[in-house]
Amino acid sequence: MRSRATIRDTTAETLAWSRILVLASRRLALESARRSMRRAPSSALAARTERLRREVGTAETACRADLRRAGAPAVSARRRDTVMQLIANAEGAISVHSERAPSLPPNRRFEVCAEVEMLENVIAEWRAVIEPR
Repeated sequence: MRSRATIRDTTAETLAWSRILVLASRRLALESARRSMRRAPSSALAARTERLRREVGTAETACRADLRRAGAPAVSARRRDTVMQLIANAEGAISVHSERAPSLPPNRRFEVCAEVEMLENVIAEWRAVIEPR
């Protein structure tokens, strides 16, 4: 039987990972909304973008609080493998986008380049999570 301290540590670690994943998903949603706003601005998109910006702020605050309280979560082998698969998929998407970009119209090419840059930033964040400091 596991001790209460071990269960508490595991729960804190799971909560920290959950917060990190929520933060990453909110950031991706915000970037998507910002791209949509650049393409076709509207008051509904502006409201959605603002709501997502606030959600990112809330998620960042919650994530920082958990990390201060519990420390950075340990990366299990399963999580490391999952993140490595996400990185491989994202790198594959970057490759496909980079190959297709030259044949696109200029405005779409710009959007694809912005998406590639966003994916590169997300990959850097994922690598920072799984690599020891």
